[in-house]
Amino acid sequence: MSTRPDNGKPGLPADAVIERLQRLGPTQRKAFEVRLRAGRVRGHDIVARSLHSLGVTHLYAMPGLPTDETIGACARAGMDTTGVRHQQAAVMMAAAHNYMAGRLASVAMVSSGVAVTNALTGLLVAQENCWPVVLLAGAVERSARGTGAFMELDGVAVAGRIAKACVCIDSAGTIAAQLADAVHTAMEGRPGAVYVELPDDCLSGSVAEKPRFEAARVRNNTVTSELSAMVGRAADLLLAAQRPLMLFGKGVRWDDAYLHLRELAEHLALPFVASPMGRGLLPDDHPLSRTADQSRLLADADVVLVVGARLNWTFRYGSEIRPDARVVHIDCADEAFHGGPPRTLTLRGAASAILPALLEGLRQREHAGTHRSRSTSWPPDAPLVRNVQRPPCRPPTPDELAAVLARVLPQDAIVVLDGNITLLAVQKHLSAGIPLSRLTPGTSGCMGTGLPFAIGAAHACPERPVIVVTGDMALSLNFFEFETAVRHGVPVVVVLANNDGPSGARRQRSAFPAGHHERILVYQAGLRYDEMARQLGVDAVCLDAIDALPEALARALSLRRPALIQIQIDPLEG
Repeated sequence: MSTRPDNGKPGLPADAVIERLQRLGPTQRKAFEVRLRAGRVRGHDIVARSLHSLGVTHLYAMPGLPTDETIGACARAGMDTTGVRHQQAAVMMAAAHNYMAGRLASVAMVSSGVAVTNALTGLLVAQENCWPVVLLAGAVERSARGTGAFMELDGVAVAGRIAKACVCIDSAGTIAAQLADAVHTAMEGRPGAVYVELPDDCLSGSVAEKPRFEAARVRNNTVTSELSAMVGRAADLLLAAQRPLMLFGKGVRWDDAYLHLRELAEHLALPFVASPMGRGLLPDDHPLSRTADQSRLLADADVVLVVGARLNWTFRYGSEIRPDARVVHIDCADEAFHGGPPRTLTLRGAASAILPALLEGLRQREHAGTHRSRSTSWPPDAPLVRNVQRPPCRPPTPDELAAVLARVLPQDAIVVLDGNITLLAVQKHLSAGIPLSRLTPGTSGCMGTGLPFAIGAAHACPERPVIVVTGDMALSLNFFEFETAVRHGVPVVVVLANNDGPSGARRQRSAFPAGHHERILVYQAGLRYDEMARQLGVDAVCLDAIDALPEALARALSLRRPALIQIQIDPLEG
Protein backbone atom coordinates (compact mmCIF):
# COMPACT_ATOMS: atom_id res chain seq x y z
CA MET A 1 0.00 0.00 0.00
CA SER A 2 1.27 3.47 -0.82
CA THR A 3 0.02 7.01 -0.19
CA ARG A 4 -1.20 9.16 -3.11
CA PRO A 5 -0.80 12.94 -2.89
CA ASP A 6 -3.32 15.41 -4.33
CA ASN A 7 -1.33 15.77 -7.62
CA GLY A 8 -2.21 12.18 -8.57
CA LYS A 9 1.37 10.94 -8.62
CA PRO A 10 2.29 7.78 -6.71
CA GLY A 11 3.24 8.50 -3.08
CA LEU A 12 5.53 6.85 -0.60
CA PRO A 13 4.69 3.43 0.83
CA ALA A 14 2.81 3.68 4.13
CA ASP A 15 5.71 2.04 6.03
CA ALA A 16 8.07 4.71 4.72
CA VAL A 17 5.71 7.48 5.84
CA ILE A 18 5.50 6.01 9.34
CA GLU A 19 9.28 5.70 9.51
CA ARG A 20 9.77 9.35 8.53
CA LEU A 21 7.20 10.48 11.12
CA GLN A 22 9.00 8.55 13.83
CA ARG A 23 12.27 10.33 12.98
CA LEU A 24 10.72 13.79 13.47
CA GLY A 25 11.95 15.74 16.46
CA PRO A 26 9.51 17.39 18.93
CA THR A 27 9.54 20.76 17.14
CA GLN A 28 9.11 19.18 13.71
CA ARG A 29 6.31 16.92 14.98
CA LYS A 30 4.48 19.91 16.46
CA ALA A 31 4.78 21.82 13.18
CA PHE A 32 3.52 18.79 11.28
CA GLU A 33 0.47 18.51 13.57
CA VAL A 34 -0.30 22.21 13.08
CA ARG A 35 -0.21 21.75 9.29
CA LEU A 36 -2.51 18.74 9.53
CA ARG A 37 -5.01 20.73 11.58
CA ALA A 38 -4.97 23.74 9.27
CA GLY A 39 -8.51 24.46 8.18
CA ARG A 40 -10.00 22.18 10.84
CA VAL A 41 -11.90 23.23 13.97
CA ARG A 42 -11.10 21.52 17.25
CA GLY A 43 -13.67 20.49 19.83
CA HIS A 44 -12.44 23.08 22.34
CA ASP A 45 -13.20 25.88 19.88
CA ILE A 46 -16.51 24.36 18.80
CA VAL A 47 -17.68 24.45 22.42
CA ALA A 48 -16.64 28.09 22.79
CA ARG A 49 -18.12 29.26 19.49
CA SER A 50 -21.34 27.35 20.12
CA LEU A 51 -21.83 28.93 23.53
CA HIS A 52 -21.10 32.38 22.13
CA SER A 53 -23.60 31.86 19.32
CA LEU A 54 -26.22 30.73 21.87
CA GLY A 55 -25.92 34.05 23.72
CA VAL A 56 -23.70 32.89 26.60
CA THR A 57 -21.59 35.84 27.74
CA HIS A 58 -20.06 34.56 30.99
CA LEU A 59 -18.24 31.40 32.02
CA TYR A 60 -17.63 30.38 35.65
CA ALA A 61 -14.96 27.72 35.74
CA MET A 62 -12.49 25.71 37.79
CA PRO A 63 -9.58 24.63 35.54
CA GLY A 64 -8.33 21.08 35.07
CA LEU A 65 -7.99 18.40 32.42
CA PRO A 66 -9.46 18.06 29.88
CA THR A 67 -11.24 21.45 29.88
CA ASP A 68 -8.22 23.75 30.37
CA GLU A 69 -8.00 24.51 26.67
CA THR A 70 -11.77 24.87 26.44
CA ILE A 71 -11.73 27.68 29.01
CA GLY A 72 -9.05 29.44 26.98
CA ALA A 73 -11.09 28.98 23.80
CA CYS A 74 -14.08 30.60 25.54
CA ALA A 75 -11.93 33.61 26.43
CA ARG A 76 -10.78 33.86 22.79
CA ALA A 77 -14.42 33.75 21.70
CA GLY A 78 -15.11 36.88 23.73
CA MET A 79 -16.71 35.38 26.82
CA ASP A 80 -16.11 36.87 30.26
CA THR A 81 -14.38 34.07 32.21
CA THR A 82 -14.36 33.88 36.01
CA GLY A 83 -12.07 31.40 37.73
CA VAL A 84 -13.54 30.21 41.04
CA ARG A 85 -12.15 28.56 44.16
CA HIS A 86 -14.61 25.66 44.35
CA GLN A 87 -16.64 23.87 41.72
CA GLN A 88 -19.97 24.17 43.54
CA ALA A 89 -19.52 27.94 43.59
CA ALA A 90 -19.10 28.01 39.81
CA VAL A 91 -22.54 26.46 39.30
CA MET A 92 -24.13 28.67 41.97
CA MET A 93 -22.70 31.80 40.35
CA ALA A 94 -23.92 30.80 36.90
CA ALA A 95 -27.38 29.88 38.15
CA ALA A 96 -27.88 33.15 40.06
CA HIS A 97 -26.51 35.09 37.10
CA ASN A 98 -29.08 33.47 34.80
CA TYR A 99 -31.98 34.06 37.21
CA MET A 100 -31.14 37.74 37.46
CA ALA A 101 -30.57 38.04 33.70
CA GLY A 102 -33.80 36.23 32.85
CA ARG A 103 -32.10 33.95 30.35
CA LEU A 104 -29.21 31.51 30.04
CA ALA A 105 -26.42 34.09 29.91
CA SER A 106 -23.77 32.01 31.67
CA VAL A 107 -22.57 28.44 32.12
CA ALA A 108 -20.27 26.59 34.51
CA MET A 109 -17.33 24.44 33.48
CA VAL A 110 -15.29 21.97 35.54
CA SER A 111 -12.82 19.17 34.90
CA SER A 112 -13.48 15.45 35.37
CA GLY A 113 -13.87 13.05 38.29
CA VAL A 114 -14.15 14.57 41.74
CA ALA A 115 -14.58 18.01 40.16
CA VAL A 116 -17.98 16.77 39.02
CA THR A 117 -19.02 15.56 42.46
CA ASN A 118 -17.85 18.87 43.95
CA ALA A 119 -20.13 20.69 41.51
CA LEU A 120 -23.22 18.59 42.23
CA THR A 121 -24.33 20.72 45.20
CA GLY A 122 -24.57 23.73 42.91
CA LEU A 123 -26.41 21.62 40.35
CA LEU A 124 -28.94 20.56 43.00
CA VAL A 125 -29.47 24.16 44.17
CA ALA A 126 -30.18 25.28 40.59
CA GLN A 127 -32.51 22.38 39.85
CA GLU A 128 -34.48 22.81 43.07
CA ASN A 129 -34.82 26.55 42.40
CA CYS A 130 -35.91 25.87 38.80
CA TRP A 131 -33.08 28.10 37.58
CA PRO A 132 -31.55 27.41 34.17
CA VAL A 133 -27.90 26.44 34.13
CA VAL A 134 -25.66 24.22 32.03
CA LEU A 135 -22.77 22.45 33.77
CA LEU A 136 -20.07 21.44 31.28
CA ALA A 137 -17.84 18.76 32.76
CA GLY A 138 -14.78 17.04 31.37
CA ALA A 139 -14.46 13.26 31.15
CA VAL A 140 -11.85 10.70 30.15
CA GLU A 141 -11.77 9.74 26.49
CA ARG A 142 -14.45 7.25 25.55
CA SER A 143 -12.03 4.43 24.77
CA ALA A 144 -10.74 4.61 28.38
CA ARG A 145 -14.12 4.07 30.04
CA GLY A 146 -14.12 1.19 32.46
CA THR A 147 -10.33 0.92 32.56
CA GLY A 148 -9.77 2.70 35.88
CA ALA A 149 -8.40 5.78 34.15
CA PHE A 150 -7.31 8.78 36.22
CA MET A 151 -10.34 10.87 37.29
CA GLU A 152 -12.72 8.49 35.55
CA LEU A 153 -16.36 8.94 36.57
CA ASP A 154 -19.68 8.22 34.92
CA GLY A 155 -20.90 11.75 35.46
CA VAL A 156 -24.09 11.23 33.49
CA ALA A 157 -25.17 8.45 35.86
CA VAL A 158 -24.34 10.52 38.94
CA ALA A 159 -25.79 13.84 37.77
CA GLY A 160 -28.82 12.11 36.30
CA ARG A 161 -30.32 11.78 39.78
CA ILE A 162 -30.27 15.56 40.15
CA ALA A 163 -30.37 17.36 36.81
CA LYS A 164 -33.31 18.11 34.54
CA ALA A 165 -31.40 16.39 31.73
CA CYS A 166 -27.96 14.89 31.03
CA VAL A 167 -26.07 14.43 27.79
CA CYS A 168 -22.70 13.02 26.80
CA ILE A 169 -21.16 14.56 23.70
CA ASP A 170 -20.88 11.93 20.96
CA SER A 171 -18.10 13.44 18.83
CA ALA A 172 -16.48 16.72 17.88
CA GLY A 173 -18.89 16.92 14.97
CA THR A 174 -21.99 16.83 17.19
CA ILE A 175 -20.88 19.35 19.82
CA ALA A 176 -22.68 22.35 18.32
CA ALA A 177 -26.03 20.60 17.93
CA GLN A 178 -25.90 18.89 21.31
CA LEU A 179 -24.99 22.12 23.14
CA ALA A 180 -27.86 23.94 21.41
CA ASP A 181 -30.23 21.22 22.63
CA ALA A 182 -28.81 21.46 26.16
CA VAL A 183 -29.29 25.24 26.36
CA HIS A 184 -32.82 24.92 24.99
CA THR A 185 -33.67 22.18 27.50
CA ALA A 186 -32.39 24.29 30.39
CA MET A 187 -34.75 27.14 29.45
CA GLU A 188 -37.79 25.42 27.94
CA GLY A 189 -40.85 24.80 30.11
CA ARG A 190 -39.83 24.87 33.75
CA PRO A 191 -36.16 25.97 33.71
CA GLY A 192 -33.60 23.70 35.31
CA ALA A 193 -30.08 22.31 35.42
CA VAL A 194 -28.57 20.40 32.49
CA TYR A 195 -25.37 18.36 32.74
CA VAL A 196 -23.17 18.04 29.64
CA GLU A 197 -20.23 15.64 29.64
CA LEU A 198 -17.26 16.51 27.42
CA PRO A 199 -15.04 13.46 26.73
CA ASP A 200 -11.37 14.27 26.20
CA ASP A 201 -11.29 12.80 22.69
CA CYS A 202 -14.27 14.94 21.61
CA LEU A 203 -12.56 18.11 22.81
CA SER A 204 -9.20 17.27 21.23
CA GLY A 205 -10.82 15.97 18.07
CA SER A 206 -11.56 18.21 15.10
CA VAL A 207 -13.82 18.57 12.08
CA ALA A 208 -12.92 19.67 8.58
CA GLU A 209 -16.09 21.58 7.87
CA LYS A 210 -17.17 24.64 9.82
CA PRO A 211 -19.97 23.57 12.21
CA ARG A 212 -23.39 25.16 12.03
CA PHE A 213 -23.70 27.32 15.14
CA GLU A 214 -27.24 27.94 16.35
CA ALA A 215 -28.74 30.94 18.14
CA ALA A 216 -30.76 30.46 21.31
CA ARG A 217 -34.30 29.28 20.58
CA VAL A 218 -37.37 31.19 21.70
CA ARG A 219 -39.36 29.70 24.58
CA ASN A 220 -42.75 28.27 23.64
CA ASN A 221 -45.32 30.45 25.40
CA THR A 222 -48.45 29.76 23.37
CA VAL A 223 -51.94 29.23 24.79
CA THR A 224 -53.76 26.33 23.10
CA SER A 225 -57.52 26.30 22.52
CA GLU A 226 -57.91 23.66 25.25
CA LEU A 227 -55.91 25.77 27.69
CA SER A 228 -57.91 28.85 26.70
CA ALA A 229 -61.14 27.14 27.77
CA MET A 230 -59.61 26.29 31.15
CA VAL A 231 -58.46 29.89 31.54
CA GLY A 232 -62.09 30.89 31.09
CA ARG A 233 -63.09 28.59 33.94
CA ALA A 234 -60.41 30.19 36.10
CA ALA A 235 -61.81 33.64 35.30
CA ASP A 236 -65.29 32.49 36.37
CA LEU A 237 -63.94 31.19 39.68
CA LEU A 238 -62.07 34.40 40.46
CA LEU A 239 -65.03 36.61 39.62
CA ALA A 240 -67.37 34.54 41.77
CA ALA A 241 -65.00 34.41 44.74
CA GLN A 242 -65.85 36.30 47.89
CA ARG A 243 -62.37 36.09 49.41
CA PRO A 244 -59.83 35.28 46.70
CA LEU A 245 -56.13 35.20 47.43
CA MET A 246 -53.06 34.90 45.19
CA LEU A 247 -49.85 33.06 46.03
CA PHE A 248 -46.87 33.55 43.74
CA GLY A 249 -43.22 32.53 43.67
CA LYS A 250 -39.98 33.12 41.85
CA GLY A 251 -41.29 31.26 38.80
CA VAL A 252 -43.09 34.43 37.64
CA ARG A 253 -39.66 35.91 36.98
CA TRP A 254 -39.42 34.23 33.57
CA ASP A 255 -40.46 36.23 30.51
CA ASP A 256 -41.26 39.09 32.92
CA ALA A 257 -44.56 37.46 33.89
CA TYR A 258 -44.60 39.54 37.09
CA LEU A 259 -45.58 42.60 35.02
CA HIS A 260 -48.90 40.91 34.22
CA LEU A 261 -49.15 39.72 37.82
CA ARG A 262 -49.40 43.27 39.12
CA GLU A 263 -52.03 44.17 36.55
CA LEU A 264 -54.10 41.14 37.56
CA ALA A 265 -53.83 41.87 41.29
CA GLU A 266 -54.87 45.49 40.87
CA HIS A 267 -57.64 44.69 38.40
CA LEU A 268 -59.31 42.29 40.84
CA ALA A 269 -58.16 44.02 44.05
CA LEU A 270 -56.63 40.61 44.69
CA PRO A 271 -54.59 40.28 47.91
CA PHE A 272 -51.33 38.39 47.44
CA VAL A 273 -48.70 36.44 49.35
CA ALA A 274 -45.18 36.08 47.94
CA SER A 275 -42.66 33.30 48.46
CA PRO A 276 -39.37 34.35 50.09
CA MET A 277 -37.61 34.89 46.76
CA GLY A 278 -40.76 36.11 45.03
CA ARG A 279 -40.86 39.15 47.29
CA GLY A 280 -40.20 42.35 45.40
CA LEU A 281 -41.62 41.02 42.14
CA LEU A 282 -44.65 42.78 43.56
CA PRO A 283 -43.60 45.27 46.25
CA ASP A 284 -44.04 44.37 49.91
CA ASP A 285 -45.51 47.82 50.58
CA HIS A 286 -48.24 47.42 47.96
CA PRO A 287 -51.70 47.93 49.50
CA LEU A 288 -52.67 44.38 48.47
CA SER A 289 -49.61 42.68 49.98
CA ARG A 290 -50.45 40.16 52.71
CA THR A 291 -47.20 38.17 52.92
CA ALA A 292 -46.81 38.72 56.65
CA ASP A 293 -50.25 37.23 57.34
CA GLN A 294 -50.12 34.15 55.11
CA SER A 295 -51.56 31.53 57.48
CA ARG A 296 -54.67 33.45 58.52
CA LEU A 297 -55.57 34.44 54.98
CA LEU A 298 -55.13 30.97 53.53
CA ALA A 299 -57.47 29.61 56.19
CA ASP A 300 -60.20 32.05 55.05
CA ALA A 301 -59.76 32.22 51.27
CA ASP A 302 -62.46 30.57 49.14
CA VAL A 303 -60.41 30.72 45.90
CA VAL A 304 -56.60 30.59 45.87
CA LEU A 305 -54.70 31.46 42.69
CA VAL A 306 -51.17 29.96 42.70
CA VAL A 307 -48.76 31.34 40.09
CA GLY A 308 -45.17 30.26 39.50
CA ALA A 309 -44.92 28.54 42.87
CA ARG A 310 -45.04 25.00 44.20
CA LEU A 311 -47.08 24.01 47.21
CA ASN A 312 -44.04 22.51 48.91
CA TRP A 313 -42.53 23.29 52.30
CA THR A 314 -42.39 27.00 51.41
CA PHE A 315 -46.20 27.15 51.58
CA ARG A 316 -46.52 24.28 54.06
CA TYR A 317 -47.59 21.89 51.29
CA GLY A 318 -50.87 23.78 50.90
CA SER A 319 -52.09 22.42 54.25
CA GLU A 320 -53.22 25.87 55.39
CA ILE A 321 -55.69 26.19 52.50
CA ARG A 322 -59.16 25.50 53.80
CA PRO A 323 -60.58 22.14 52.61
CA ASP A 324 -63.52 23.52 50.62
CA ALA A 325 -61.51 26.22 48.82
CA ARG A 326 -61.00 26.09 45.06
CA VAL A 327 -57.42 26.36 43.84
CA VAL A 328 -56.31 27.61 40.43
CA HIS A 329 -52.69 26.60 39.85
CA ILE A 330 -50.63 28.06 36.98
CA ASP A 331 -47.30 26.37 36.28
CA CYS A 332 -45.35 25.17 33.28
CA ALA A 333 -44.61 21.67 34.62
CA ASP A 334 -46.91 18.81 35.64
CA GLU A 335 -44.74 18.05 38.67
CA ALA A 336 -45.95 21.27 40.31
CA PHE A 337 -49.47 19.87 40.55
CA HIS A 338 -48.62 16.56 42.26
CA GLY A 339 -50.04 16.24 45.73
CA GLY A 340 -51.97 19.51 45.53
CA PRO A 341 -55.40 20.18 47.05
CA PRO A 342 -58.14 18.01 45.52
CA ARG A 343 -60.27 20.89 44.20
CA THR A 344 -57.56 22.27 41.92
CA LEU A 345 -57.92 23.61 38.40
CA THR A 346 -54.49 23.18 36.80
CA LEU A 347 -53.36 25.47 34.00
CA ARG A 348 -50.18 24.06 32.50
CA GLY A 349 -48.23 26.66 30.59
CA ALA A 350 -46.11 29.80 30.86
CA ALA A 351 -47.45 32.39 33.28
CA SER A 352 -46.36 35.11 30.85
CA ALA A 353 -48.92 33.74 28.35
CA ILE A 354 -51.69 32.58 30.69
CA LEU A 355 -51.92 35.75 32.80
CA PRO A 356 -52.71 38.06 29.83
CA ALA A 357 -55.28 35.51 28.63
CA LEU A 358 -56.79 35.43 32.11
CA LEU A 359 -57.00 39.22 32.22
CA GLU A 360 -58.72 39.26 28.85
CA GLY A 361 -61.20 36.63 30.03
CA LEU A 362 -61.98 38.69 33.11
CA ARG A 363 -62.59 41.84 31.08
CA GLN A 364 -64.88 40.04 28.64
CA ARG A 365 -67.01 38.66 31.46
CA GLU A 366 -67.14 41.98 33.26
CA HIS A 367 -68.19 43.73 30.07
CA ALA A 368 -70.97 41.16 29.58
CA GLY A 369 -72.12 41.67 33.18
CA THR A 370 -71.77 37.99 34.08
CA HIS A 371 -69.83 38.50 37.31
CA ARG A 372 -71.03 39.11 40.86
CA SER A 373 -69.81 41.81 43.17
CA ARG A 374 -67.61 40.76 46.06
CA SER A 375 -69.41 41.18 49.38
CA THR A 376 -66.49 40.74 51.76
CA SER A 377 -62.98 42.09 51.96
CA TRP A 378 -59.73 41.30 53.71
CA PRO A 379 -58.51 43.02 56.87
CA PRO A 380 -55.33 45.09 56.50
CA ASP A 381 -51.99 43.30 56.55
CA ALA A 382 -50.05 42.80 59.74
CA PRO A 383 -46.98 45.05 59.93
CA LEU A 384 -43.89 43.48 58.37
CA VAL A 385 -41.37 45.32 60.55
CA ARG A 386 -41.47 44.79 64.28
CA ASN A 387 -39.80 47.11 66.75
CA VAL A 388 -37.39 45.40 69.13
CA GLN A 389 -35.85 46.73 72.32
CA ARG A 390 -32.78 45.29 74.04
CA PRO A 391 -30.58 46.28 76.97
CA PRO A 392 -27.57 48.15 75.55
CA CYS A 393 -25.08 46.00 77.50
CA ARG A 394 -25.69 42.85 75.43
CA PRO A 395 -24.60 42.18 71.85
CA PRO A 396 -27.34 42.93 69.32
CA THR A 397 -29.79 40.23 68.29
CA PRO A 398 -30.41 39.18 64.69
CA ASP A 399 -33.70 41.10 64.85
CA GLU A 400 -31.93 44.30 65.90
CA LEU A 401 -29.41 43.92 63.09
CA ALA A 402 -32.21 43.35 60.59
CA ALA A 403 -34.11 46.40 61.85
CA VAL A 404 -31.06 48.62 61.29
CA LEU A 405 -30.49 47.19 57.83
CA ALA A 406 -34.14 47.81 56.96
CA ARG A 407 -33.55 51.51 57.57
CA VAL A 408 -30.28 51.96 55.69
CA LEU A 409 -30.10 49.53 52.74
CA PRO A 410 -30.46 51.21 49.34
CA GLN A 411 -33.85 50.79 47.70
CA ASP A 412 -32.33 49.38 44.50
CA ALA A 413 -30.01 46.92 46.26
CA ILE A 414 -29.98 43.22 45.45
CA VAL A 415 -30.04 41.67 48.94
CA VAL A 416 -28.67 38.13 49.14
CA LEU A 417 -29.55 36.25 52.33
CA ASP A 418 -27.70 33.23 53.67
CA GLY A 419 -27.73 31.29 56.91
CA ASN A 420 -30.47 30.33 59.35
CA ILE A 421 -31.25 32.70 62.20
CA THR A 422 -29.85 35.71 60.36
CA LEU A 423 -31.81 34.88 57.21
CA LEU A 424 -35.09 34.49 59.09
CA ALA A 425 -34.62 37.77 60.95
CA VAL A 426 -33.88 39.76 57.81
CA GLN A 427 -36.81 38.17 55.95
CA LYS A 428 -39.05 39.28 58.82
CA HIS A 429 -37.88 42.89 58.97
CA LEU A 430 -36.61 43.84 55.53
CA SER A 431 -39.17 44.65 52.86
CA ALA A 432 -38.52 44.20 49.13
CA GLY A 433 -39.71 47.09 46.99
CA ILE A 434 -38.58 46.37 43.45
CA PRO A 435 -38.36 43.25 41.27
CA LEU A 436 -35.37 40.97 41.60
CA SER A 437 -34.17 42.52 44.83
CA ARG A 438 -34.12 39.40 47.02
CA LEU A 439 -32.10 36.19 46.72
CA THR A 440 -32.18 33.40 49.30
CA PRO A 441 -30.80 29.84 49.14
CA GLY A 442 -34.23 28.91 47.80
CA THR A 443 -36.01 25.59 47.75
CA SER A 444 -33.04 23.42 48.74
CA GLY A 445 -32.23 25.58 51.78
CA CYS A 446 -28.53 25.14 51.01
CA MET A 447 -26.22 27.25 53.16
CA GLY A 448 -23.14 28.74 51.56
CA THR A 449 -24.94 30.19 48.53
CA GLY A 450 -24.67 33.82 49.63
CA LEU A 451 -21.28 34.88 48.24
CA PRO A 452 -21.51 32.84 45.00
CA PHE A 453 -25.05 34.12 44.34
CA ALA A 454 -23.87 37.67 44.95
CA ILE A 455 -20.99 37.41 42.46
CA GLY A 456 -23.31 36.02 39.79
CA ALA A 457 -25.93 38.69 40.49
CA ALA A 458 -23.33 41.46 40.34
CA HIS A 459 -22.17 40.29 36.92
CA ALA A 460 -25.78 40.15 35.67
CA CYS A 461 -26.73 43.56 37.13
CA PRO A 462 -23.54 45.64 37.38
CA GLU A 463 -25.52 48.85 37.81
CA ARG A 464 -27.09 47.74 41.12
CA PRO A 465 -25.45 47.41 44.56
CA VAL A 466 -25.25 43.80 45.79
CA ILE A 467 -25.27 43.17 49.54
CA VAL A 468 -24.98 39.81 51.30
CA VAL A 469 -26.39 39.42 54.80
CA THR A 470 -25.17 36.14 56.26
CA GLY A 471 -24.36 34.16 59.36
CA ASP A 472 -20.83 32.98 60.08
CA MET A 473 -21.35 29.30 59.31
CA ALA A 474 -22.97 30.00 55.96
CA LEU A 475 -20.22 32.42 54.93
CA SER A 476 -17.47 29.98 55.92
CA LEU A 477 -18.66 27.36 53.43
CA ASN A 478 -17.58 29.41 50.39
CA PHE A 479 -15.44 32.02 52.17
CA PHE A 480 -12.60 31.83 49.65
CA GLU A 481 -14.84 33.13 46.89
CA PHE A 482 -13.92 36.47 48.44
CA GLU A 483 -10.61 35.98 46.62
CA THR A 484 -12.56 35.41 43.41
CA ALA A 485 -14.43 38.68 43.94
CA VAL A 486 -11.19 40.56 44.61
CA ARG A 487 -9.39 39.07 41.61
CA HIS A 488 -12.24 39.97 39.27
CA GLY A 489 -13.12 43.28 40.87
CA VAL A 490 -16.69 42.34 41.81
CA PRO A 491 -17.99 44.99 44.27
CA VAL A 492 -20.06 42.83 46.63
CA VAL A 493 -20.57 43.95 50.22
CA VAL A 494 -21.01 41.29 52.92
CA VAL A 495 -22.61 42.03 56.29
CA LEU A 496 -21.57 39.18 58.58
CA ALA A 497 -23.64 38.46 61.68
CA ASN A 498 -21.25 36.38 63.77
CA ASN A 499 -23.05 34.31 66.40
CA ASP A 500 -20.20 31.81 66.88
CA GLY A 501 -21.71 28.78 65.21
CA PRO A 502 -24.12 27.14 62.84
CA SER A 503 -27.17 28.42 64.69
CA GLY A 504 -26.15 29.67 68.13
CA ALA A 505 -29.39 28.14 69.38
CA ARG A 506 -29.90 26.87 72.90
CA ARG A 507 -32.14 24.21 71.39
CA GLN A 508 -29.19 22.52 69.68
CA ARG A 509 -26.76 23.02 72.54
CA SER A 510 -29.15 21.37 74.97
CA ALA A 511 -28.82 18.08 73.07
CA PHE A 512 -25.27 17.63 74.46
CA PRO A 513 -24.31 16.72 78.03
CA ALA A 514 -23.48 19.62 80.30
CA GLY A 515 -19.82 20.59 79.98
CA HIS A 516 -19.28 18.38 76.93
CA HIS A 517 -15.82 18.97 75.45
CA GLU A 518 -16.66 18.83 71.74
CA ARG A 519 -17.62 22.20 70.30
CA ILE A 520 -19.58 20.82 67.35
CA LEU A 521 -22.30 23.42 67.51
CA VAL A 522 -20.36 26.31 68.96
CA TYR A 523 -17.33 27.73 67.18
CA GLN A 524 -14.49 29.65 68.80
CA ALA A 525 -15.90 32.84 70.28
CA GLY A 526 -15.34 36.06 68.38
CA LEU A 527 -13.45 34.68 65.39
CA ARG A 528 -12.10 37.58 63.30
CA TYR A 529 -13.34 36.82 59.82
CA ASP A 530 -12.46 40.39 58.89
CA GLU A 531 -8.77 39.69 59.46
CA MET A 532 -8.92 36.61 57.23
CA ALA A 533 -10.76 38.56 54.55
CA ARG A 534 -8.15 41.33 54.56
CA GLN A 535 -5.50 38.74 53.71
CA LEU A 536 -7.49 38.05 50.55
CA GLY A 537 -7.59 41.74 49.59
CA VAL A 538 -11.06 42.51 50.95
CA ASP A 539 -11.78 45.85 52.60
CA ALA A 540 -12.92 44.48 55.96
CA VAL A 541 -13.91 45.94 59.33
CA CYS A 542 -15.20 44.52 62.61
CA LEU A 543 -17.71 46.77 64.38
CA ASP A 544 -17.91 47.13 68.15
CA ALA A 545 -21.43 48.55 68.12
CA ILE A 546 -24.43 48.25 65.85
CA ASP A 547 -24.76 52.06 65.79
CA ALA A 548 -21.67 52.14 63.56
CA LEU A 549 -23.30 49.97 60.90
CA PRO A 550 -24.98 52.71 58.79
CA GLU A 551 -21.74 54.64 58.32
CA ALA A 552 -19.73 51.47 57.66
CA LEU A 553 -22.23 50.29 55.06
CA ALA A 554 -22.29 53.65 53.28
CA ARG A 555 -18.48 53.64 53.14
CA ALA A 556 -18.31 50.06 51.85
CA LEU A 557 -20.80 50.78 49.06
CA SER A 558 -18.87 53.88 48.00
CA LEU A 559 -15.65 51.89 47.54
CA ARG A 560 -17.03 49.81 44.63
CA ARG A 561 -14.85 46.87 45.66
CA PRO A 562 -15.35 43.69 47.75
CA ALA A 563 -16.01 44.57 51.38
CA LEU A 564 -16.87 42.80 54.64
CA ILE A 565 -18.57 44.30 57.69
CA GLN A 566 -18.48 41.96 60.69
CA ILE A 567 -20.60 42.48 63.76
CA GLN A 568 -20.92 40.20 66.77
CA ILE A 569 -24.44 38.90 67.39
CA ASP A 570 -25.73 37.52 70.68
CA PRO A 571 -24.93 33.77 70.43
CA LEU A 572 -27.74 32.87 72.83
CA GLU A 573 -30.45 34.25 70.58
CA GLY A 574 -32.26 32.02 68.13
